[in-house]
Amino acid sequence: MPEHEPWRAWSNFDFVAFDGSIYEVDLFVIYPVAFFLVEIKGNPW
Repeated sequence: MPEHEPWRAWSNFDFVAFDGSIYEVDLFVIYPVAFFLVEIKGNPW
C-alpha cells in the first residue's frame, strides 16, 4: 500500500451499531475507487 494520499487505512477498532451491538474491525482501507473491510481469522492448527 502506498504511503501517500489519497490512501487511508485504520486497524483494530470497534464501532457500535444502531441497535447497541459492538463490532470489531481488523482492517479498513480506503482508496480512490473502492474500500476494503478485512476480517483476519486465525487457526490454532
